[in-house]
Amino acid sequence: MQHNNGYKQNTPSDNTVARELRNRGMSTAGDENNNIPGEYLESQQVTANMRWRRQRLALYRRVWAVAWILILAFLVEAWIAAWFSPRNYIYRLETRNTDSMTEEEVIRLAAVKPKTNYFRVPLQDIAARIKSQDPRVDNVIVERGAMGTLVLTVNERQAICRLGTSEPPLYLDKKGYLFTRPIPTPNLVPIVTGIEAPTEKKMGEKLTEAYVVPVLKAVAALPAKTSKGIPIEAASLKVDEKSGATYELSNGIIIEYGTLTYPAQKAEVIKNLIDNAIEAGNAPENILSLNVTGVDNKMLRGSFSLRAPTGGAN
Repeated sequence: MQHNNGYKQNTPSDNTVARELRNRGMSTAGDENNNIPGEYLESQQVTANMRWRRQRLALYRRVWAVAWILILAFLVEAWIAAWFSPRNYIYRLETRNTDSMTEEEVIRLAAVKPKTNYFRVPLQDIAARIKSQDPRVDNVIVERGAMGTLVLTVNERQAICRLGTSEPPLYLDKKGYLFTRPIPTPNLVPIVTGIEAPTEKKMGEKLTEAYVVPVLKAVAALPAKTSKGIPIEAASLKVDEKSGATYELSNGIIIEYGTLTYPAQKAEVIKNLIDNAIEAGNAPENILSLNVTGVDNKMLRGSFSLRAPTGGAN
């Protein structure tokens, strides 16, 4: 059939329709007007719907593919910016909790190179580098602060005694590590004499020599104050293999310590002796000396003497 516009109608021929109907098991008989059966038209509609859905699905897939490509490109750009952009360089080092160490010293030991990336900087390596180069350092914590800032928290070793009177001063912390510092300790620590002083070559090492360990235990066990709050500040500790060890406190009290054994038991007796002298009506400055030379696991008694003519015993 020809239309007025000169184009052919896109209608299947009767033979083609009949052949498709027979292939699908449908009736080939048309109605009285010889129209195409409804079943065939419905099947054609289903086919068209399926084709439309496939086209829509293909379109969705292409859209999502483009979207994923854009997202991936954004992530790559963000990664490059985060890892290589000058905006993410480290521009400032902040130090905290230092005692004798200056900020310049800590920054120099950290040795953070220019243009170091804020996100890629190895924090543990910086901490290890600072600790390994200065014997004063007990522990270092390196954290990321505000953008472009690293926070270096340095915990310095706390001295519990000084070995000898040489310069520079040699200190021991409670773990037995040897170190020095350019300024005096914030708290009074006893100066230990009568033992072999280690060389500076051992700086930063843990001393385990037989003559050091008993001293370390005795000093570490000495209490800071009594049960009544009376301060106990040792100014010196003299070690003598024959006569034993002797403490001198900052208030002038002498403690006959004896051998450097049973430090925990002797520390408890020292506290009790001072408190007993105070309870007896004596001022701390009137106490001349304490004797704990006989204290051991079984004997937990000592004696004290006063500056006045009278004395007492515990």
